Order: sequence, then C-alpha cells, then structure tokens
Amino acid sequence: MVMYKAQNCPCNQENITIFNSSPMELEVEFSFENDGEAETFLLDPPYMVLSPKEKQELTIWAYPTSVGFLEDKLICSIKKNPEPVVFSVCCYGEHVKLDISPRKLSFDKLLLHKIDSRTLVLRNDTLLPMVWHLSGLDGLVEHFSLSQDKGIVDPRSEIEVTLIFKAEKIGSIEKTLRLEVSDTENILGVVQTENVEISAEVYDVSLTIDMPEVSI
Repeated sequence: MVMYKAQNCPCNQENITIFNSSPMELEVEFSFENDGEAETFLLDPPYMVLSPKEKQELTIWAYPTSVGFLEDKLICSIKKNPEPVVFSVCCYGEHVKLDISPRKLSFDKLLLHKIDSRTLVLRNDTLLPMVWHLSGLDGLVEHFSLSQDKGIVDPRSEIEVTLIFKAEKIGSIEKTLRLEVSDTENILGVVQTENVEISAEVYDVSLTIDMPEVSI
C-alpha cells in the first residue's frame, strides 16, 4: 500500500465519501470480494469508526495486472449489521505500446545541397496517453533535423513526425533512430524501445569539357 501511494498516481484512484447518517457510532470494515491479496485493487483506510453525522473518504487504487476489463465488488461490513453495503468497482488494463511506421526511412539518391523530408507516424491504439522520445541523431545535426523529438500521443490518436535531411556532403549515410515509450506518470519507466533505420546517398553532377587545340 505504501509503495503505490508513494508513486502519487491520481489517475489510478477514486475517492468515495462514507457518511454516517445514523444517530449511532458506526464501525465499518472494507474488503474486496475477490481480490483479497490486493493484486489489482487497493484501498485505504481498511477500517473506519464514524461518529453520528461524520463523513470520511475512502480511497481506492486500481493497478491492473493483465490486459482487458477487470471488476470486483467492494464490501462494506458494518458492525452489528448483518447486511453489508456492496459497490461494484472496475478498471481496464492496457499495454503501453506505440505503433511506428515506417521502420525504414530511405532518402535514396539526393543531389548535393538539396533538402528532402520523410514522415514517421506514431499511432496509439490504446485507451491511455503515452510519452515518446526519439534519439540517435547526435553528431548529425548538420544533416538531419526532426520537427519534434518528444511529446505525448493521446488515446486512440496518432501524430506525424517529420525528419528533414540536408544533403551537405557527398557520400552515403546510415543511422538509427531510437524510439522510447513510457506512461505519462513514468510509473514503469521506459517500457518500449523501437529502432528506425535511416539511409541517404548524396551525389553531385559535374561536367568536364576537354577542348582540342585548334590551329588556324
């Protein structure tokens, strides 16, 4: 419980107000119908003593351990009351993953001093926002630039990242971009890494004219 609370993840929690509307003091104990080991759902406090007309907040955290819809029932057992109060709780587990396309960016043959661009599409098909960061252009900043190298992709959406190449030097270039993905609260750190291969070939056109000697 302490470990999860220390991570301060408000998007993973809900607060329920427990109010004693009776004229007597109440003792209430909270538990889950199925998740007795607190693998997915956690709560705090597990026990309350409420004076008449007093209210306290019960906090419930959800940390799904598998993908998909998960549900349970919160059991509120009131001392000397044979009928507990029951609430349904649920959450949806998702993997943190972005789809990236294409995995190879080729600039083919480009004439010296020309500028060209290619587009990467980062797509988020999940219900969670995701943080991304692109790296790997160190030492090649005079040749390549990105429209942006980090950001957030909202749920069920996609963004486009443009890679711009300036043909400043004759020859071939091969480089690898590295994509790192994490959740917005950085609970798990980097959970996905992908490589994007970049290739370019720069050439120049030169013309040599040999003039024969002409005697008149």
